[in-house]
Amino acid sequence: MFKHCIPILLSLVILANCYALDFRNGYIVQNQNDTIRGQIAYQAYGKYLESCIFKSNGMERQYFPADIDGYGFDDGRYFASGISKDKFVEAHIIGELSLYQSDTTFFLKKGAEIRELKTQLVAREIDGREGVMEDTKWKGIVSYMISDCIQNPMGRMSSLKMQIKTLSKLTIEYSECRGASYVDYGGTERRMKIDVGLTFGYTKSSIGINNVNQLYKESFLGFAENYVSQDPSVGLMMQVFFPKFSERLGLQIETLYSRASYQQFVSYGLVNDLYFHDTFLSIGTVSIPVTMLFDLPLGPKNSLLLNAGINNDILTKKESLLTTESVDEQNRVKVSEDTEMFEIRGYQGGVYSGIGISHSIGSVDVGISLRYAYIFQFDNDSGFTAANNKLNLSIFFIYR
Repeated sequence: MFKHCIPILLSLVILANCYALDFRNGYIVQNQNDTIRGQIAYQAYGKYLESCIFKSNGMERQYFPADIDGYGFDDGRYFASGISKDKFVEAHIIGELSLYQSDTTFFLKKGAEIRELKTQLVAREIDGREGVMEDTKWKGIVSYMISDCIQNPMGRMSSLKMQIKTLSKLTIEYSECRGASYVDYGGTERRMKIDVGLTFGYTKSSIGINNVNQLYKESFLGFAENYVSQDPSVGLMMQVFFPKFSERLGLQIETLYSRASYQQFVSYGLVNDLYFHDTFLSIGTVSIPVTMLFDLPLGPKNSLLLNAGINNDILTKKESLLTTESVDEQNRVKVSEDTEMFEIRGYQGGVYSGIGISHSIGSVDVGISLRYAYIFQFDNDSGFTAANNKLNLSIFFIYR
């Protein structure tokens, strides 16, 4: 049944991504420079450049670059029109010299002058050999735009890279050199967003013995078909989002620690003897699930979280004991020495999925989640297969 979970989760992700809109507080700037407050839809980066979906007084409207001067979110992100034809561009710095970006192309604006910065690889002949090198005409444009204030502008170009961080720094330096004010929209801080947190839970794990080799079936008569343990768990959680790619889809990495103990008693008769087996397993596990995370808004402060990915278990403790007693027809009791049930793998891999709900309280997200992990191979024995299933119920705290 579990093999159907991942396709179902992925289908939910796709459907939610297509139809669900998450609105955040923001504003639009009309062509008459009037500012209207409301809510802006969070979308994929490419959608931001095409249009703005604005909601005010319960009414939604889609604006295109020709309709408004720009729009922004209260967290600082702003998109402007009039810089690139028929597109919005993201503003990084607006001041005496302004910096904008559209995909991989940057724009510098000074007064009414707008210059496009883009780079490409061009074919060149070097020492009689054809080669490929970067076209650096954009550095000449930057040097020209700052030459009226920044000293040795061409010398500054040798270390300049076409990156948000370096271009923003130089743009700010120019405004400060001119003694002018500027607005920093913090573009360098939104390339990657990392949230960290804690998780506390309870795990029910089940080890099933199956695929027993019929040639050696008697060797496994002392094993129970299923071993169950219920234990607390604690861990760390990190969520990584790339807003330029998607506001909702991210990567979640966890480190969870738990200890589990399993015990079963099995008895059976064979020929004229009775056998009694006491089996015991003690496992300490550091689990490292790595999953794709989809954050589906359920209003301004609530979210539905879906996970699907892989699980890695590193065993810090692995112990398996088998104690056997036998009674013959004369009621003579024989106790065998403790032996190892089977060899447990020190590293185990599997698949992982989960669903959860979170609620924002200030800068902290508090939530509850239900996760399921299936470990493919728990043992190293060739005579049977021991598979581990884990169901975890946790509360978590994410600090944004």
